[in-house]
Amino acid sequence: MTTLEEALSDRRKYEGKTSIETLLQEVVNLLLSNLDTFKGILLLTTNYPERMDGALNRRIPFKINIPLPTSATRRTIIERELGEWLTAEDISSISEYTLSGSNIRTLKQKSINHYILNGNYPDFTTIEKWCQSEVDGFAMGLKKIGF
Repeated sequence: MTTLEEALSDRRKYEGKTSIETLLQEVVNLLLSNLDTFKGILLLTTNYPERMDGALNRRIPFKINIPLPTSATRRTIIERELGEWLTAEDISSISEYTLSGSNIRTLKQKSINHYILNGNYPDFTTIEKWCQSEVDGFAMGLKKIGF
């Protein structure tokens, strides 16, 4: 348990757990009680709306779903972020993976790190493996942080 998003998931799973989990439950309870009297605009984001605690969900009057980018949008983002060293064919292939903007940013950072460590940008096969890794992590409900 490392993120507030995880803490804001179903609180019932913390009953009778460790002191850290109990502390996270207290943080969630404090947030919930303060939301009742909060005057202003509060923006919350999540990649896992289905995990959101029911009490918190009831306190959010407006919800906006922002879907993953389409293939055409991914292509535009990939061209902008990775186009310096990928061919048009490579960009087209990578855009077919169901990647978020964050996934593409991770690919860019991995590519830059590869360049720093090896003196050249990664080849298409390497980037394709990274794409599959990002998709597999997303499909398993994992939110990868960093690399």
